[in-house]
Amino acid sequence: MTTRGTLRFTVFGFSTTHQALRAEKVLKDAALPVVPIPAPGSLEALCGIAMRLPPVHAEEARKLLADSGISVVAEGEIDDFGPASGALT
Repeated sequence: MTTRGTLRFTVFGFSTTHQALRAEKVLKDAALPVVPIPAPGSLEALCGIAMRLPPVHAEEARKLLADSGISVVAEGEIDDFGPASGALT
């Protein structure tokens, strides 16, 4: 059994589900460790889907999304479960 610990993640919110799904594709195509999650209430995004990724990849993700014409309407950080080893970073 794998032990999981709480890690810090950057979360991006979008205005539409279409934008969120496009963002997921762009980030996955770039081999970034992105995970779609329900948008946290604190994000106050208009869409119910957010993209979660380790903060070390946030700047690259912002650039990729901007270059693809995808607008991030909300951004924040959350603590969420991940491998205790920190393998996602």
